[in-house]
Amino acid sequence: MNLADAYEPHAFEATGRAVVGALGEYLQAVQERALPVLAPVDPAHLLQRWDAPLGDAAGEGIEATFVELVREVLAHSTHAHHPRYVGHQVAATIPATILLEATSALLNNGMAVFEMGQLQTIMELRVIEFLTRALGFDERAGGILTNGGSLGNLTALLAARQRTAGYDVWSEGQRSPMAVLVSEQAHYCIARAVQMMGWGAGGAVPVPVDDEFR
Repeated sequence: MNLADAYEPHAFEATGRAVVGALGEYLQAVQERALPVLAPVDPAHLLQRWDAPLGDAAGEGIEATFVELVREVLAHSTHAHHPRYVGHQVAATIPATILLEATSALLNNGMAVFEMGQLQTIMELRVIEFLTRALGFDERAGGILTNGGSLGNLTALLAARQRTAGYDVWSEGQRSPMAVLVSEQAHYCIARAVQMMGWGAGGAVPVPVDDEFR
């Protein structure tokens, strides 16, 4: 396959149909409990399995090999859509969002500069507007979206540090020690974030909570 083949629309559509079909079959099998939530496997065995070729799809086209890879990934992953799955950090995604994520991946519009992600920037602003109103904030509220809670907490702490410092701490560096008071039940990403900011192990001061975690 040459580079032009990788961008051929009809081949992409055929592969996409095959993959979506495989995902639909998987979703039905999981919801019907035909698969376990997770099949325990020896790490060494799995490592060896993924060192070997997935099979010879010669003459069947790229979609055959690709779908085979997808099926292997599905078979050896944690099945979050299983009725007996108990969420650990991640929840079962709504299937329609997978198609939106595929669209975003195909466009690959970055947002570091406006002309590379014009619509995406506007969409982010509208989502932030919706969330701030839902939380009861007024029109002065704003924010950004991050790809997870850990990065969100780090971003919030950086913003709080800047506001508290009263000078451009980002450019000039921190002049005096700082710390943040947190619940003793706080996620470990808070301690990790303050250490990344140079506050040390004492940068997050745990505050005791009562039997209702207040």
